[in-house]
Amino acid sequence: MRDTVARRLTVAAAAIVLAGLTLARAEAQSETPVLNTTFLANVFDPGGAGPRGSATTLRVRVESLTPQSEAARWTSILRVRGERMLENELAGRDLGYMQIGNRFPERLVAAFETNVDGERHLVLITQRVVGVREIWSSARSADYMYRMVELTLDASGHGDGAMYAAARFRIEKDGSLGTRNLGFIPWRVSNLRAVSG
Repeated sequence: MRDTVARRLTVAAAAIVLAGLTLARAEAQSETPVLNTTFLANVFDPGGAGPRGSATTLRVRVESLTPQSEAARWTSILRVRGERMLENELAGRDLGYMQIGNRFPERLVAAFETNVDGERHLVLITQRVVGVREIWSSARSADYMYRMVELTLDASGHGDGAMYAAARFRIEKDGSLGTRNLGFIPWRVSNLRAVSG
């Protein structure tokens, strides 16, 4: 396994959501709704197989949104009871799904929507499937239980974003909820578009 270094997520929308700051949701009806709409995108992994990385597709469907207040509650669980308890708390959530290429779909455990300067932002989190090889070899990646995607959408449902393929939650120095990503470079999400209602 190639060497990787965990780092703090700096994507603006993810930082805003996970810090627990209150942002008003967009009240205006957009042309393409987020809920119960299937989105398709291209995703590029710069560290994938091949000298130039690898590309595949990303399919996402959000059936329910997570209240902004949940971030503060997760912070409390993580601080007082630890990562495993937060993992158990999120394990039963099913707010939709995210599917990478032909892999088995992963259930969404969180789906935050915010409106920043007139742009819609989605932060989607799944509990990723940890491979048997990761567990048997006690790989560092086995502790990074989540996958996180940050998307920016326009009114027609088109957009782009970034994927953090393996991440974990942590408490920041200021007491807010943050994340650490396994690896230097996030996957790039492009050509996001709505394909069905």
